[in-house]
Amino acid sequence: MFKIFDHIKKIFHLNAVFKIAVSCLVCISFLVWGYAIGVYQIFPYDIFKELTEFIEGDENLVKEITVSVTGYPQQQLLEKNYFPGHHGLKIADDYVDPGYLLLAGLDNELNEHSVKLIRLSDGGMVHRWRLNYDVIFKNTPRSAGSYILPNKMRCRMLHPFLLDDGSIIFNVQAGPLVRIDSCSRHIWTNNRHFHHSLERDSEGNIWAPTVIYPSSYENKKFYAKHTDDAIAKLNPEGEVLKVWSLTKILERNGYAGLLFGVRKYEKDLLHLNDITPALKDGEFWKKGDLLLSIRHISSIALYRPSNDKIIWLQTGPWLNQHDANFLDDTKISIFGNDLIRDIGLFNENNISNVYIYDFKTQKIEMPYTDIITQVAMRSPEEGRSKVLPNGDVFIEETMRGRLLRLSPNQVRWSYVNRYNQNKIGLISWSRYLEAKEVEKILPKLNCN
Repeated sequence: MFKIFDHIKKIFHLNAVFKIAVSCLVCISFLVWGYAIGVYQIFPYDIFKELTEFIEGDENLVKEITVSVTGYPQQQLLEKNYFPGHHGLKIADDYVDPGYLLLAGLDNELNEHSVKLIRLSDGGMVHRWRLNYDVIFKNTPRSAGSYILPNKMRCRMLHPFLLDDGSIIFNVQAGPLVRIDSCSRHIWTNNRHFHHSLERDSEGNIWAPTVIYPSSYENKKFYAKHTDDAIAKLNPEGEVLKVWSLTKILERNGYAGLLFGVRKYEKDLLHLNDITPALKDGEFWKKGDLLLSIRHISSIALYRPSNDKIIWLQTGPWLNQHDANFLDDTKISIFGNDLIRDIGLFNENNISNVYIYDFKTQKIEMPYTDIITQVAMRSPEEGRSKVLPNGDVFIEETMRGRLLRLSPNQVRWSYVNRYNQNKIGLISWSRYLEAKEVEKILPKLNCN
């Protein structure tokens, strides 16, 4: 009798072990399948992709989900209220700034992105350009190659450039390049994948980072799902004149080690985030040369498109930087985010910083460290800086919604893009404009 009971126990024990084994095998199979869907785009990748595009592209659905739950355009609000009580422009008592702020960001009156021209002497809004989403993107596909068009709730008017006729050009961060007139009427849209910065050269041509899709390396297995970051040159009508693959530029100029020899390979290998053309000759560059910021290798390069040569390249001491600018005949500035990527920690001072590199002396200075430390300026991603003619610096602290004008030892003014008492709105690569740049355009901003 006892032997029969022991036999029954063994059967039940084996069944339990079998069930556990089968369950583990099923879980592992689903994990492997999920990985294969994401990496190799096997079934049902296309179904998931269409569903994602449907959700991202359906403005009403997104609005219903986000606004009904939170009451706010959640995609464009920062996680924390970094500067409680700070609303709009705060000016030092003894300072009058004659310049203007071309502010791109979430507009608390419109509940979407806009671009505002703000007079810095008193904080007054001079003009506003609206997104006009349905008109601008009427003929833009929801997805095209390497991007998915953001819906209205997420769409940014990134790094707007103000032209002499009062029109502006901007991109949406990962998607089309757009030009609208002073009354926000659509002029043109280029539906290629553009991202990050937008600058013009001395001839009026536009330079912007783009993505070559499919990648020019797609047949090389070791590149896997390579994001082929590239330099795009466009004419004022928004037509692409030429595109250069940044990976190929680096390879041709002997920098394969930076691509493959210093860290684990990743899809977003370079992350080109800024292209600045030289507007005149300097001692160490020629008019038309390009200053490139390559974030994921913490490098700044001086590239000459006319002969496909990298004239100079330096990695660090800045970390994962954004924004590089020509200052005078020998110096450049760099906005160093100074974040240790993937770990999420800043340097020992827990700040971002502005670096000045002198080609003549090959020395680096950080003249704003004390005041930056005092105001605790840090932006883990994005961020801009511009050293002004009198030695002050304009900074956009993008990921905390603040803009600053600083001298080496004091705050001239600060601006927080306040959405409401508890929320700060996203900002999108604003510009400081001198009075002489704006005054000739002001008569063209009348839309009555």
